[in-house]
Amino acid sequence: MEKEILTEKHPRWPEYIFKLTHLLTAHGDGVETGNCYDDFRHTERILSTMPEIDVEATIAYFKKHYGDCDCKVFMLVA
Repeated sequence: MEKEILTEKHPRWPEYIFKLTHLLTAHGDGVETGNCYDDFRHTERILSTMPEIDVEATIAYFKKHYGDCDCKVFMLVA
């Protein structure tokens, strides 16, 4: 089976965004604080649980279309 690139049209996109939201936000005292590290560590963690997804190709796609970190993907598409 050939691995796929995760895009907004992929059926697992909502799952990815849900998990990314969880990893990027911390809820303490009703205030959301960002947990972005200016890289794709959260995306790599999420995609590692999706064996049909090509992690490197997806991150290259994200860099080309959204920017250079998890929170930029989140801000543009969530």
